[in-house]
Amino acid sequence: MKNKKVKDRIAQGRIQELNAISSSNEDMNYRRNAIILMENIAKRMDISLKKNIKRNYCKNCKRPYGDCSRVRLKKNCVIVTCLECGDIRRFRYRP
Repeated sequence: MKNKKVKDRIAQGRIQELNAISSSNEDMNYRRNAIILMENIAKRMDISLKKNIKRNYCKNCKRPYGDCSRVRLKKNCVIVTCLECGDIRRFRYRP
């Protein structure tokens, strides 16, 4: 039981490091690789990524949102469109 907790803590730390890399001003391929690694670690260790991490990048092309995205607000929804691949994500919020 302790072994699983230790592995989860190490995986969460590594995911946080990769999240910092993916939000930095590095080369785009480097940032995409960090996102792919982050997802692979979460899958392998059977842990879910936090909401604030999952909402920071396009699930289709693995590109971090920022310069390549368009954000629109509707009634109870934030609509984020990736300008790289055209993928649309809708996130609900409560005003």
